Amino acid sequence: VPQWLASQIAPGTPAKVTVGKDSRVLGAQVYRTSEALDPVLRTLGVQLTLDAPPTDVAAGSYAQVRFEVPRGQPALVLPGATVAVRAGTSTIGVVQADGTLHFRPVKLLRDLGRDVEIEGELQPGVKVALYPSPQLSDGDRVSAVEGKP
Repeated sequence: VPQWLASQIAPGTPAKVTVGKDSRVLGAQVYRTSEALDPVLRTLGVQLTLDAPPTDVAAGSYAQVRFEVPRGQPALVLPGATVAVRAGTSTIGVVQADGTLHFRPVKLLRDLGRDVEIEGELQPGVKVALYPSPQLSDGDRVSAVEGKP
């Protein structure tokens, strides 16, 4: 379990395990944890119990695990290229209806690779700036262009 998720994992946490050449998804739950992060990998070791163990998957086989951790409120997922650090604070440039750009502070919750999960004063559906230039200031006029999904 990666470090950022370790504090949310405990015995009984539900999970979905994808295994085998046919990518079957099996239900599981955390049986126990190592209760400490690996000092080199910064990961938490866990042992899972499968609801219905398959008989045709060899021990030591590769599997993918998705933990079902409840959230207090859903996070907003945006491309990582929307995040700009200004004066030591992570911000997102929001394009207003009148074409002005306003930077809103956000809290980075998780780095998902290409995307990030954020928490802040943003509503789903707002227009955000990709790769906002450091030369842009709050209130500058910009031209919004629809991106490709």
